Amino acid sequence: MSVVELDRHEDQALGARSELDVLERAARDVARVAWANRPKASLGPDLLQLQRTYRMVDAARLALLGAFDASGQYRRDAQPSAATWLAATTKADRRRVRHQIGVARKARTMPRTEDAYQCGLIGFEHVSTLSRAINSRTAEFFAEAEAELVAAAQTLDFDLFCRAVRAWMDFVDPDGAEERRRAHASRTFDGMVRIDAWLDAIGGTEFLAELHRLEKHLFDTDWAEARARLGDNAKASDLARTAEQRRADAFIEMARRSATSDTPGQPPRWVLNVMMGYTTFWNELAAADGEPDPTVENDHDDADPDDADPDADIENDLDQHDNHAAGPPRPLPDWWKAIDLRPGAGLAHTRFYDTMCELEDCTPISPRTAITLGLAGTIRRIVFGPDSHILDFGHAVDYFHGPLREAIIIRDRFCRDQGCGLPGRDCQIDHIIPRSKHGPTAEPNGECKCGTGNRMKGNRTP
Repeated sequence: MSVVELDRHEDQALGARSELDVLERAARDVARVAWANRPKASLGPDLLQLQRTYRMVDAARLALLGAFDASGQYRRDAQPSAATWLAATTKADRRRVRHQIGVARKARTMPRTEDAYQCGLIGFEHVSTLSRAINSRTAEFFAEAEAELVAAAQTLDFDLFCRAVRAWMDFVDPDGAEERRRAHASRTFDGMVRIDAWLDAIGGTEFLAELHRLEKHLFDTDWAEARARLGDNAKASDLARTAEQRRADAFIEMARRSATSDTPGQPPRWVLNVMMGYTTFWNELAAADGEPDPTVENDHDDADPDDADPDADIENDLDQHDNHAAGPPRPLPDWWKAIDLRPGAGLAHTRFYDTMCELEDCTPISPRTAITLGLAGTIRRIVFGPDSHILDFGHAVDYFHGPLREAIIIRDRFCRDQGCGLPGRDCQIDHIIPRSKHGPTAEPNGECKCGTGNRMKGNRTP
């Protein structure tokens, strides 16, 4: 290396050191600010500015972490990896640092993502989510879709952004979920057992449904015990177990029930709510028979789902489908681009309903998998009218319950408040137009709302 090049590298190093010194002094000054004494009206804008600045600094930290990892300088301190070096010197979580290094390595191939991160427009959680979408099968497609995915990260609530990325991955790599599933269980040094697993969409949904059912059973048991001990004044803090402890006990209960099952080899029939469009459902069945369904048009924008009865010959079609070979996979329709994921707009597209194929929690699955589930489990048909509303169940009751409540949960799937994302089954069903103002107890006038949002509704200024 020439003298000129050495001088240039030294100048760059000194410049970086000077910038870090300035940043450290600025961070020290910001840390001393008494935010509680600031005007209340300025706290929101101050928080947004600090969040944006934090993201910009974190982008620089991630880039520096990647450069340090690539340099191999950690070996000079007899450390085997950059993660162990940083964990030893800063007492950081080695597993978290290892994850960050993995993201930093992939970020080098994500120029638009890096630019948005450095400008503070997205955070590490967005970069991490996008990095998981890149593998040997999707890298070429990601380069083409990166700008659109980064734009989604900037405009969508994080949960909706994750759903969009999952939908994109399912579209370009429909078999990827099967290959990503794995599980690990081991005993720790203190005798405890640690469990970590990635499950496929269908198996994971079955697992979560049973886990939540057992958790609720244990929760009801704890409440009954607390009330028997303390009466009606019992509070959540008086319960014998925390939510995390009940979840751990639910795992054990699942194992015990499996070990004592009296019907080995006879798995239970489950009910999974599969949201599948009319066109997709019938075209999938017809494709297995080798010819298109003459009753299904390619464009159903003007079609009324009430004009035909999909249940008329459903059992015969399923029996015929079961007798046919699976055949080569066909590309899924480009439905993920058709979904408007903005709050209040995502379920209003006829094209979305026509071509959708996903579980109730928005996990995309292939149409063929959905049909297979119908053969082994129970198909629950939900009929949508031409205005994309589920058909009415009546107006005479004061509260949403029974089939009407179920219909609204299946329609909304999540709390309708922007930024919430609470699953619909954990929500209350709220009247959009209150009953006090003669709002009907009907599907178009109901929506999933978290308890906090529902209670705050009456306190909002019109």
